[in-house]
Amino acid sequence: MAEKKQCRYCQKPLAKLNKTGHCADCFNNNVEGIRAEYLRKRRTGSSERPVCKFEDCGKKLRADNEHGYCSSCFYSNRDGCRTEVERTKRTGSEEWKEKLCENPECKAVLMSNNTRGICSPCYNANYNHVKTRHEKAKTLGYLPDKLKICKADGCKTVLQENNERGYCKSCWSKNTDGARSSYTNLIYTGVVERESCKGCDSKVPLHNKSGYCSGCYSKNVDGIRTAYDTSIKRRMQKWTLEGIKFTEQDVQDYIDATNCEMCGIEFGKSNNQKKNLDHCHDTGEVRGILCGKCNRSIGLLGDNLPKILEGLFQYYSSYAHRQGKQIEVNLNR
Repeated sequence: MAEKKQCRYCQKPLAKLNKTGHCADCFNNNVEGIRAEYLRKRRTGSSERPVCKFEDCGKKLRADNEHGYCSSCFYSNRDGCRTEVERTKRTGSEEWKEKLCENPECKAVLMSNNTRGICSPCYNANYNHVKTRHEKAKTLGYLPDKLKICKADGCKTVLQENNERGYCKSCWSKNTDGARSSYTNLIYTGVVERESCKGCDSKVPLHNKSGYCSGCYSKNVDGIRTAYDTSIKRRMQKWTLEGIKFTEQDVQDYIDATNCEMCGIEFGKSNNQKKNLDHCHDTGEVRGILCGKCNRSIGLLGDNLPKILEGLFQYYSSYAHRQGKQIEVNLNR
């Protein structure tokens, strides 16, 4: 016959399924710490209560204590135990060696969770472009292999990713190495390299459209000064900004023209009679020399002139036919 189970403390009979060895009253009252011991065993697998790791402390810990230190030792950071626990949480490793800032002139000790390799003052000062790389990695989602550095000699400024000029703001404003002139003329002319004067071997600026240096121009070598007077130079600069692709022959034809190629009116000083260089807005090629009135008319009608003129002729001829008139057009003029 099986023996009946009894409470270890009060000797009351127990149920067959009782695993604690104590009755409900003793268990709920935590007699001899049985309840805490039972719960601890369920949580940790051991009924023994853990003790603080410091030998001279010896305080018992809660069953759910993970770091192994009592609250007084932990919060007083005894022997750096709190720092070690927090460092392990951040880095995932209990081993840690003292890290120093990568800047050789700075020997500051870094925190264990420092992934940049430099201290905060050096980071804010952007030592070795660490801050720039770190911010780029946050923005782009990856760390770029190479950083764009200013092209100017002696300048190590890091440029933004969308910087196409290759120079920082300071060097750009100072026009170091002719950066601003080169970039501006690259946009307008598509040429970067400087060319020699047509009259001598001296270099001319990129924005020089005449192809002659100031000395040859003042001496009127090859008659260049006559063709490129002040007004013509201003017009040429305007044509360049408007995207007109003109040649030296186009400039000479503009100078020699006296009448509009469309209506035949003689050029004058008024806006309707002023001389204009007509060009195609799609290709930029020069079409001819027109007066202001004809040039504006073509601009209002658009560049699809054949279709518009055909419709205009049909419209006007139908009106003349209703009036009993006959239109004669001479296309061989």
